Amino acid sequence: MMKEGNLLQVSQIKLPIGYKAEDVKNACIRKLKINDKDLIAYEIKKQSIDARKKEEIHYSLSVVVTLEDRAYNKILSAKKPKTDVTVY
Repeated sequence: MMKEGNLLQVSQIKLPIGYKAEDVKNACIRKLKINDKDLIAYEIKKQSIDARKKEEIHYSLSVVVTLEDRAYNKILSAKKPKTDVTVY
């Protein structure tokens, strides 16, 4: 269970079959464009396989992340909000 705080849900994270926990963390950091020390915790909420293209089968994840105040506020105050990121 995630603790309360600066929670965001990050959707549409694409990862290869056989990914590792570190891959989830790195994908969240890349998608949010934050430093890795700004990511306090993360938890996979939904995982599905996207097999629409046979040669590109991958997982699509929704992940809830807990962020440091600075990173959280920066993401929420962005002029152009990311479509795959919502307040949780």
